[in-house]
Amino acid sequence: MKPLLLFFMTLMITQVFGADLRFTVRPSLQFKSENSAQLSWQTSIPGESTAVAYGRTPQLGKRAEGKAGDGATVALLEALEPQSSYYYKIGVKREGTWQFGQVQEFSTAVNYTLVPFAGKEVGQQAQSILDQMPVRKGYAVLLGHSDVLAPVALDLARSSDLVTFVYDDSAERVAKARHAMLDSGVYGLRVSVSHVDSFQELPLTSCFANVVVVGASQKHSDEVERLVRPQGGWVVYTNPSTELPRWAKAGGQTTAAERPPLEGTGSWAYQYGDSGNTANSGETLSGARSTQDMTVQWLGRPGADFGIDRQSRMPAPLAVGGRLFHQGMNRLIALDAYNGSVLWSMEAPDLRRLNMPRDTSNWCADTEHLYLAIGERAWVMDAETGERKQTLAVPNADGNDDWSYLAAHEGLLLGSSVKAQTVYTEYWGGDKWFDEKSGKGTGKVCSDRLFAYPLGQDEPQWEYKNGLILNPSIALDTEQGRMVFVESRHPDLLASKERQVTDPKLWQQQYLVSLDIKTGKVIWETPINTEDGIITFYLQVHAKGIVITVSNTQYHFYCFDKDTGNLRWKRSNPWPDDHHSGFIQHPVIVNDTIFVQPNGYAMDTGEIVTRKVGERSGCHTYIGTKSALIYRGENRRIAMWDQESETVTTWTRLRPSCWLSFIASDGMLLVPEGGGGCSCGGWMETSIGFAPKTMLGLNP
Repeated sequence: MKPLLLFFMTLMITQVFGADLRFTVRPSLQFKSENSAQLSWQTSIPGESTAVAYGRTPQLGKRAEGKAGDGATVALLEALEPQSSYYYKIGVKREGTWQFGQVQEFSTAVNYTLVPFAGKEVGQQAQSILDQMPVRKGYAVLLGHSDVLAPVALDLARSSDLVTFVYDDSAERVAKARHAMLDSGVYGLRVSVSHVDSFQELPLTSCFANVVVVGASQKHSDEVERLVRPQGGWVVYTNPSTELPRWAKAGGQTTAAERPPLEGTGSWAYQYGDSGNTANSGETLSGARSTQDMTVQWLGRPGADFGIDRQSRMPAPLAVGGRLFHQGMNRLIALDAYNGSVLWSMEAPDLRRLNMPRDTSNWCADTEHLYLAIGERAWVMDAETGERKQTLAVPNADGNDDWSYLAAHEGLLLGSSVKAQTVYTEYWGGDKWFDEKSGKGTGKVCSDRLFAYPLGQDEPQWEYKNGLILNPSIALDTEQGRMVFVESRHPDLLASKERQVTDPKLWQQQYLVSLDIKTGKVIWETPINTEDGIITFYLQVHAKGIVITVSNTQYHFYCFDKDTGNLRWKRSNPWPDDHHSGFIQHPVIVNDTIFVQPNGYAMDTGEIVTRKVGERSGCHTYIGTKSALIYRGENRRIAMWDQESETVTTWTRLRPSCWLSFIASDGMLLVPEGGGGCSCGGWMETSIGFAPKTMLGLNP
C-alpha cells in the first residue's frame, strides 16, 4: 500500500475513534505569501516523522511534511486558494503508528500578505536607505524627481514590505516613470507615482509615513516633518542635510533622523489600559474633549470577518510603541497604530478567551514584545515581526494547569495558573453575552498560584500559593513594585476542582494581599469582608489607593490604603439600569476620580463629585483620557463625554464591541472592528484610527 494512502486511511480511522495527540507548544499559523502558510507546533511525543494533513473540507486530502525548527516543528502548507476556509490535522508517527490531534480551521480570507515582487538585485541607493533605518513595513513616501526615485521605489518594494509612493512636481517626468514601471507587475499595488503642483502642500495626511525619502533635488521642509509618523518614523536624505526636523537630534549634517514619541501619550498595554486596571493609559489625546476634536487618520483592516460575532466580551486591543494588537476568532493581528498597515497576523486555535468581566486577559505588551497565554504556556513574541522568541510553561504543572494571568515588569514575566480548560471559550448562544446576574457565566475564574520568570530564562524566580485568587482582582502597583489581589482561603474551595466559581464560600475567608513583584514575598495582608461579588468583582490600583468594586444588587465601592491594606472609605450606589451591562461596568480612574455611570467619586474621600457621567447604551464599558470618557453612547454609537463641560458628542454609525474594543493610546483613539454581526443597527464594519486634529496641525 502506498505511504500517502496509508497516511490518509490512518487519518480517517483517527477521525472516527478520536485523537489523543498532546502539544507542549500549541499550533499557530502565519501566512507567508498569497498562497502559502507556515504551521508551527511542538508535541510531547517523540516520533519518527511528523506531518500535517490539510484541505478545503474536513476530509483534508493534502499532506505537508513537518521539519524540526528552532524550538518547534514547522510545516509549509502550499497551493492555498484565496478567500477560502481550510482544515488541518497534525500527526506524529511513532513505532509505525500515526497519532493525530484535533481538526482545526483557518481562513485565507484574512491573509494580508502583500503582492510579492522579485527581480534584480537591489540598487545602491535603495540599499543605502535601508541600511540607515530599521523600517521594513508600512508606507514610504519619496519626494523629488521621479526618473531617479521610481527605480528606488521599485527596489524598496523588492527588498522589504514597504508600499511606496513617489511624488514629483513634473508631469512629464511622472508620465515617463509610470510608463517605465508598468511591466513590473506591482505598479498601483506596491508602487505608485503621482504628480503634485508643489512639494509645499502634499495631498497626504500628517503623521502617517513610516519613512520619508527626500531626494537630492529637494530640501527639508515643514511638509517632510509633517508626514513622518511618531515613535519610529524616519526621514532619510539622499544627500546629507543640515536642515533637520525640529524633533531630530541636533548636531552637524545627517542623512537620517528618527521621530520620537509625542508628548502626553499613553500605552494601552493591558486589558484595562495600565497594569493597575484603571481603564486609563494616561493618554491625553492632545487635550481632545469631543468627537469634533478628532478626525479619521486611517481606516481599513481587519473587517467583520476577522472576529467572533458580537465579540462575547473578548480581550481588549492593546497598543504600545506605535503598534496596535487586536484579537479575533482564534487569531490576532498587529497593525501600525498611525496608518493601519498590517505588520503581521497569526492564527492560533487555542488563543480564544471570553467573558473578561469574570477573568483576566490572555495578553499584554511592551515596546519590544507581545506576551500571550496559550494553553499551559506563555509565548514571548517579537512585537514588530510576530516571531516567537521564547515559550514559558506553568511551573510544575504536569499538563494539568493553564497559564492564566500575565504581566511584564522590569524583566520579569508574571503569571498565574488555573486548572486546565477553566477559561471561558464558548461563544455561541444567547447566554454567551455573559450578561447574566447569577449562575452560569457569572463564575469568577480563580487561579491557584502566582509566579514570576526572568525573561530569557526557563526557571521561575518565585512562586506563591495560599488561597484561591480571583483573577479579576489581580493588579500591579508599579509605583511601589507590588502585586495586589484578593484570595479566598476557604478549605472547601481549595479542595474543589471547580475554578469558574459561583459558590458563596468564595466571599468567605477573604484576604487582600500585597506581594513584592521581584521576590514574591508578602508585604502585607489583611482580612476583608466585602459584599458578595455575585455578578462582578473588580480591583484597581491607583496612586490614591486600592479600589474594589462589587456588583450584586447594586454597586459597592471600597477604597483601601496601599501601604497597610486598611479600609479608608466605602459607599454603595444603585445601578443605572439592570440590563446590557448596566450592572457590570468596569470603573474608570482618571484625574483622581473614579467614574461609574452616572457618578464620579473622589478617590480621597469617596464623595460624589459629579452625577452627570454620559449615559451609556448597550453592552460595553468606559475608558478614560485626561479630558474625556469614551464609551458606547446614545443609539449604541461611540461617544465622548467632556469631563469639564459634562457634554456628550458622538460618531454616526460607529459601534464598538459588546465589551471593550476601542482604546486610547499613542496619541490616537484606535477602534479595530468589533461590531460585526450585531442586529442593533447598520454599522461601518471596518477598523478606524482617529487622531486629534491638533496633532495633525488642523484646527479643531
